[in-house]
Amino acid sequence: MAALPGDGSNPTALVAERKTGRILFVRKDNQPTVFATVPVDASTDGGLTGLALSPTYDEDQLVFAYITTPTDNRVVRIAPGDKPKPVLTGIPRGATGNRGSLARDHRGALVLATGDAGSPTAAADPKSLAGKVLRITGEGKPAPGNPTAGSAVLAAGLHAPGGICASLDGSQTWVTDRTAAADVLYKVTPGKPLSSPAWSWPEKPGVAGCAATSQLVWVAMATAGHLENLPQAPDGTFTGKPQIALAAPDGFGKVDGLDLMTEQIAIAGTTNRQTGPTVSSDDRAIAILVQPQGGGGGAD
Repeated sequence: MAALPGDGSNPTALVAERKTGRILFVRKDNQPTVFATVPVDASTDGGLTGLALSPTYDEDQLVFAYITTPTDNRVVRIAPGDKPKPVLTGIPRGATGNRGSLARDHRGALVLATGDAGSPTAAADPKSLAGKVLRITGEGKPAPGNPTAGSAVLAAGLHAPGGICASLDGSQTWVTDRTAAADVLYKVTPGKPLSSPAWSWPEKPGVAGCAATSQLVWVAMATAGHLENLPQAPDGTFTGKPQIALAAPDGFGKVDGLDLMTEQIAIAGTTNRQTGPTVSSDDRAIAILVQPQGGGGGAD
């Protein structure tokens, strides 16, 4: 899910399908249209699992996707009307642990969360790109200002990331992960391992995409079928238990992708239909009104 620039009055977004590699342009009250189709191998938990606009989208109109191929996981760049072009290849692929997430860091670069490809030792290995938060340029190179010059690694220690997001002012980056013990949310500190969660869910509700405002971090729950928001204090700590929004029977089911359009509006995607024919209530793109004081949210 990648929200397109706008003030929220007419929400538009790009939505990717994990198994088919299709990327659709969606707008309220309009039929979806195909923006691009990226060849993917979705035979594992991979496929097309990350989508983000270019850090300089207003100038270049480029879109980036994180995909699984028969040999690796990689980042590809897509120009309108052109074929996808690889920009970062060779990220380890395994029987599991291939899902990743991609976002703009709102400081001129892309941030990428990669799975551990089924190998916890790879996540801890500084030479491996598996199980990492990477910060890269639009050319797939290590971004300037990374902790180690010439390295794309921002932080290490991921297992099966569900989403990565940065606040619009670029001051905070967050990543969700599904570990053996619990689902967790990490605040990314460049150069530091991902070892102390900012929040954890032992019940494993299926943490997926996230969106960060100056006051809240929203987390989509793909198994439990709702959103949760964690209000932040001025020092960045969380001030109380997560508040649940869009739960049954008033929600839209399993929410997965999530991307912030403005400080007040996020775009989300659902993953209710895995097999069989779809109907209108299955998988949707929805616009969510983010309440400034953390008192829940509405959707359209």
